[in-house]
Amino acid sequence: MAEWGVNFLRLPLGYWNVLDMPVSPDAPEAEAARMANLSTIMPSHESYRPYIDKILKWSEENDIYVMLDLHAAPGNQNGDSHGGCHVEKPYWDRQLNKDWTL
Repeated sequence: MAEWGVNFLRLPLGYWNVLDMPVSPDAPEAEAARMANLSTIMPSHESYRPYIDKILKWSEENDIYVMLDLHAAPGNQNGDSHGGCHVEKPYWDRQLNKDWTL
């Protein structure tokens, strides 16, 4: 990529790449059971770390800047599946989401 003049890379990340999904999500009742089921099949966020680290190392070695782009936050932002999981109404502003720290 660097040989072609690329010097910037956007790395889209879902919250599940950096945080583990809670087993009992702070979600509206209609969504909580689906989200709890999803939390049982999602790999730990730690399983993504080696790949993220490889991208960052490779980019540094090739003088390519990386923008870590939070593509989806807990609770979805727009209700569609590309926000993490299709939900009837986004609930990203719930207290649980405000309390999370990395």
